[in-house]
Amino acid sequence: MRHPAIIAGHAAAAAEAADAALARATALGASYDPRTIALTGLTRDGLWWIENGEVRHPVRNLRFNQSVLAMLAPWNVEAIGPSLRLSPFMVPPLKLAAFTFTSMSDAI
Repeated sequence: MRHPAIIAGHAAAAAEAADAALARATALGASYDPRTIALTGLTRDGLWWIENGEVRHPVRNLRFNQSVLAMLAPWNVEAIGPSLRLSPFMVPPLKLAAFTFTSMSDAI
């Protein structure tokens, strides 16, 4: 499932999105393809569905398999916000044209 997404974002970032998933945080599992720098992991601490620029409802946590090269490609990154401290890292919120979610997770 490839969906528009806002990663490490907050509700204010949703104002510019039509339909997208808003992931507040992710739990990275591991890199599984060094050639494409592909990562696998889960969303956590809130995944929300955005419709017409408004956060509408929560969504179950999802697993993702995503190439960092594809995720950060110039045609995929629509916006980069100011960095947030997600201990121990500083991470900018990203508004992406597409992000690969692969399945639902029972994780809470």
